[in-house]
Amino acid sequence: MKLDNEYYISLVKEKIKKASESKDKVIIQAVQALEQTDQSLNFFFERLREWYGLYFPELCDRIENHAEFAELVKNEERKEKSMGADLEDTDIEMMKSFADKTLEIYNFREELVRYIKENTEKLTPNLSNLINPLLVAKLISLAGSLKNLAMLPASTIQVLGAEPALFRHLRKGAKPPKHGIIFQDPRIHNAPKWQRGKIARSLASKIAIAAKLDFYSGEFDESVSEDFEIRLDVIREKYKERPKRR
Repeated sequence: MKLDNEYYISLVKEKIKKASESKDKVIIQAVQALEQTDQSLNFFFERLREWYGLYFPELCDRIENHAEFAELVKNEERKEKSMGADLEDTDIEMMKSFADKTLEIYNFREELVRYIKENTEKLTPNLSNLINPLLVAKLISLAGSLKNLAMLPASTIQVLGAEPALFRHLRKGAKPPKHGIIFQDPRIHNAPKWQRGKIARSLASKIAIAAKLDFYSGEFDESVSEDFEIRLDVIREKYKERPKRR
């Protein structure tokens, strides 16, 4: 009976692994679609600013947020004296149409982010409880799969996404990177510079544990996130002051 139970448990675990491997491929494709969408959006927003700047340059200087700027271009007319050129109505309408289409892509991006987060939370409950699900998805994409991420040592996870800096270190003797994409976690990038490396090492070690839990068992363990928060408090307290230069 014991052997039967062990066999059944092993089958269940194998099914979990296979389900994870298929779902993470979908997440990876979505992350890559998001990256390409961001590249396109940056180009379209910049083009819109340059184009509309011919007509109303003051608005370009006044509004920094790209989406807000596009919304104003789409819905508002120039109601004040401007240094811009007096363009024909057909020119202005085309700019408004371009702003409208750009906002459609922007809104799609928001939908795509929600989709990635929802699916990542289902696939990786431990990782998603530890760090932002979108960051989890990016780590899975960089690693190539959840399985690969679960097999990586913490030291590699810490610098995932910092490959150019790592190559410069290996080839030219530059300073090694202290963190890669996990720098996007606010607990790292909002920390004082002298704490960031220590926080990144601690977070990477917990990511390694959480990835293994999510891939091999799928069981949720709150202690992974709790242990990191405890360690984070210790680092913040112990290294509160900037170290003195020798």
